[in-house]
Amino acid sequence: MPKPLTPRQTQIVRFIRRHIAKHGYPPTLTEIGSDFGITAAAAAGHLDAVAKKGVLRRQPNQARAITLTGDDDHASDEN
Repeated sequence: MPKPLTPRQTQIVRFIRRHIAKHGYPPTLTEIGSDFGITAAAAAGHLDAVAKKGVLRRQPNQARAITLTGDDDHASDEN
């Protein structure tokens, strides 16, 4: 069983979900970083950690290539 998301990872997953709902496509690393006051590289690190936990998938070397898997019950917008 994968480890649960950290509070910051949960915030990032929620941000991605809201961005997709609003715009119809996922945010860039720069957009994630800007929203959280971190660098794009730090945002990539968070996404890699979340991907290892099975909550999202990323396509390497492609912008906006983030897909939520649906395995994020603990990161719902209701919490």
